[in-house]
Amino acid sequence: WDFGDGTTGTGINPSHTYTSVNTFTATLTVADSEGLSDTTTIEIMVTEENGTLNNPELEDIKIYPNPVGDENLNINLSEFMNESISLGVYDYYGKLVFQNVIQKDHPEEIAIDVSFLSDGLYLIEITRIENNEFTYKKIIKGK
Repeated sequence: WDFGDGTTGTGINPSHTYTSVNTFTATLTVADSEGLSDTTTIEIMVTEENGTLNNPELEDIKIYPNPVGDENLNINLSEFMNESISLGVYDYYGKLVFQNVIQKDHPEEIAIDVSFLSDGLYLIEITRIENNEFTYKKIIKGK
């Protein structure tokens, strides 16, 4: 991974936090054991207009399995007990493909059926409704 701000990452699910408001071009390069490779890019717009981005407390959210197949995606919401949250799933192109508001009386962990999603890279946006703090988590849908 090249996150477009001078930092890089490796592995299936690297973590990265942008520290400034800007538009970045993130690049993923994948290579196989035969030396064949492919590269794809995505534009990421970082803004703080509507809330606080990447609150450290929100960074600790556990989402699994990742990558996910046709089974449920599990999200641990123990950081949000007695809080309402909004959950959005965005595809590679930034299109909202799933949204749900989870009320204050939610269980500690929820399961989301993602079998309808095509294989690919998705962003999950989790927002505290009361103060509009939000964070993004990357998931990969595929076998």
